Amino acid sequence: MSYEIKSAKLLPLEGKYYGTEIEIEFSNSQKEIITIWLRKGEPSERALAEFDLTTKEWMDNKNFDPSLGIKDDFRDYFCDDHHETEIDLIVANKIIETLNPKRKDIPNVQNSRIIC
Repeated sequence: MSYEIKSAKLLPLEGKYYGTEIEIEFSNSQKEIITIWLRKGEPSERALAEFDLTTKEWMDNKNFDPSLGIKDDFRDYFCDDHHETEIDLIVANKIIETLNPKRKDIPNVQNSRIIC
C-alpha cells in the first residue's frame, strides 16, 4: 500500500517544550506527527515571542543576573533545554519546505547555516 503526502505543517508551541512538531497528513487522511529536538543553539523567535521578547532583547539580556529584572517565568523557561531553538525551527521548516514544494507561506531556509 502506498501513501502520498498531502501536506506538512508546523504545529504551534504549547506547554512545556518536548520538541518542534510537524504534522504530516497523508492522502488517506491519516495524520502523523514528527518531532525535532536538537537541544543546541539560541531560542527561536517563536519561543521568545511566548514572552514578548525579540531576538535582540534576548541577546542583550541572556547573560544578566536574574536579580536585574529578568522575569522569573522567562528565567525558568530558558534555564534548561526545554525550549525551541533556532536550529530546531530551521530544520523543521526545511522538512516542511521539502514535503510541500509548492507552498509559498513557508520561509525559505535553503541558505540558512546551522552552526553548532
